[in-house]
Amino acid sequence: MNNLSLSVLTLIHYNVIIRDTLEYALNRQSYALEAYNYKKKGVMVEIEQPTALKQFLDKNEKIGKKITDEVKALYAEVYADDSTICKVATNELRVDHGQHMAIYDNVFPLREDINNVIAAHIGFARKNNLFEDSLMKLIVADEKMYRAVAYTCLYGDLERLFVEYNKARNEAKGELTPQSNFIQGELLKVVNHIKFMRDNQKATDEDTWTVADYVLKTVDQTSGRRMLPKDKKFKDVFDEGRKLINEFLAKSEKEWKELYEPAIKELLEKSKANNGQIKVDVKPEEKKN
Repeated sequence: MNNLSLSVLTLIHYNVIIRDTLEYALNRQSYALEAYNYKKKGVMVEIEQPTALKQFLDKNEKIGKKITDEVKALYAEVYADDSTICKVATNELRVDHGQHMAIYDNVFPLREDINNVIAAHIGFARKNNLFEDSLMKLIVADEKMYRAVAYTCLYGDLERLFVEYNKARNEAKGELTPQSNFIQGELLKVVNHIKFMRDNQKATDEDTWTVADYVLKTVDQTSGRRMLPKDKKFKDVFDEGRKLINEFLAKSEKEWKELYEPAIKELLEKSKANNGQIKVDVKPEEKKN
């Protein structure tokens, strides 16, 4: 890869760290503390060191401030020592699963903004005949992987909250209560995040859109805008949705790893040979093209 491609690769790597923050919106028995500490360091280093991202932010004041603020907000919510979402205690990481919305609020917009920075670099590369097809294959695979992880998290919360809402209404004999109103509010937030995810989707392949369409169809069914398929209950719909998304995630992860791992290996080797630096000087006005 040329230096510009390697520079873009550092941005893709950063987006992977942002994406992997979604791990804390998945219910697991345990979370790797070493991985958490790696992400904790990685979230801030890209805006503090002379990285490709930092160069871009410094030369594009308006979007630079926006992204810098988003990065700091994500760090404060998830990775700061006083975070209430993730807390290190007795050499283990404890996660508060009542705060998934805060994770989504910070991860989703930042991820899309970094995508836009990547797109600006790609535009510059094409204009200057520096674009490499192998890089685009990785970008496409990374996009699919990200959507797979995001839909996994969001669909899980959609199902959980839908079940909790119906339980609350049944226990209140159909009446609205403060509890059911709160759950309904959380459901609406999940739905809005799902719509944001779909509206910003760059992937055009059939697999990604099949998943996106199924998730939106489920949203319509849970809201009563769309009838359930004949002879099926909501449990059947959610079971089928989870199966579809899990298969998509497994396939996407395999494709992504096959491209990402050798690319990162090359990046590390080139970075080591250049004293840890991969620099490409791009003027702000050129990056807008």
